[in-house]
Amino acid sequence: MAIILDTSFLFSLFNKEDIYNEKASKMMLTLKEGRFGKLFITDYIFDEFITLALKRAGADLAIEWGQSLLDSQKIEFLTTDNSEFKMAWEFFKQYKELSFTDCTLLAISKHFGIGNIASFDSDFDKTKSIKRIAEA
Repeated sequence: MAIILDTSFLFSLFNKEDIYNEKASKMMLTLKEGRFGKLFITDYIFDEFITLALKRAGADLAIEWGQSLLDSQKIEFLTTDNSEFKMAWEFFKQYKELSFTDCTLLAISKHFGIGNIASFDSDFDKTKSIKRIAEA
């Protein structure tokens, strides 16, 4: 069992001013205890998270938060390969409300058999391939 951490979750977790910060912080405590198994983020999520942090919180916090993820002993990184990229493109054509980055999550979750995503993005509820966890 495993769970992918989405950008919306990560930004809420790190940004103390975010409306979901308290919820994300409580969720992370539960996730670190292993309730959903291993914790993963992807190269696309890291990119999207750092870009969002740069725009909304500034370069210093983007670097600090990014380094925290890179240094984490609890979070593993997955890199999108060519087959997952192609699968993401097919998901993108199917789920027009999802970003391409979101579709890479679906592809990676399918490839690795990851059934859960920590996210505050309700667009994931429209898919059948992954279960959105917004409280733990």
